[in-house]
Amino acid sequence: MFPLLFTLAPLLSLQDDAGFSGWLMAARGEVYQTEFLRDQLVITAGAREGITPSHAKVEEALNAEITRRIENAHLGDRAAWEAELSRLGQDEGSWRAEQRFKTLNTILINELVRARREITESEVIAAWEERFGPNGEMTTVRWIQVQIEPPTPPSGITREEERALREAAREVARERAAEVCSAWRAGAEFAALRLSSGTGDEPAEPFRLDELAWPEAVKREVSLLVPGEISEPQAAKGGWSLFELVEKERTPLEEVREELTASLAARPANSAEADALFAE
Repeated sequence: MFPLLFTLAPLLSLQDDAGFSGWLMAARGEVYQTEFLRDQLVITAGAREGITPSHAKVEEALNAEITRRIENAHLGDRAAWEAELSRLGQDEGSWRAEQRFKTLNTILINELVRARREITESEVIAAWEERFGPNGEMTTVRWIQVQIEPPTPPSGITREEERALREAAREVARERAAEVCSAWRAGAEFAALRLSSGTGDEPAEPFRLDELAWPEAVKREVSLLVPGEISEPQAAKGGWSLFELVEKERTPLEEVREELTASLAARPANSAEADALFAE
């Protein structure tokens, strides 16, 4: 096992108001006392339930954390990570020694929470729709947005006149979108229409509709399309949007229920689950 555990074990016998608690408060402070005791609760619960992560498993987790830090913070440059450690007065060995007990504790918390976790039907459905789209439908589209050019009202006009100008600009954009739609249906190249009439910010390649937020009316319109069909202009995101349904693939829940449930059961503990574990 871990030498640190054997070092800490005798201290647990000193837990009394004047002894252990006073010493720990004087040495580390209230925050560290709470963290220390929480760690001991986890170690005790793990031992009681036969959950004893091996040294190899802890080292594997440390290796994964090092890889994550190098990739995310240093663009894959290991030398840059080591240079950062050096600036902090550390090297890889001292970093591992500092992180090893925390990593062990995290593994124990995750294993204890997983042993208690009950996956609800609502969690399974939410995971299903997140991965496979609303109601299990993966809707892939191409999109062109024709923006509404806001008018510049002259000074001295009434609110009604200003509103009329905005409505006129909205109608001009709708008519332009209808022309683009007709050209698209007549065989014009999507890429050319997107460049000439769109905002230029639309994805060039087909994408999942649920990757962006849309009004319900837009989602309902697209759901009625068949592959290769193009929608009428839809009001959304400050303009008029045109969609071509590229593909619609439905994944029944029962086909993936077991996989989703296993994934939900294996996920790391969140803060609420960890707090519930300590409360228990």
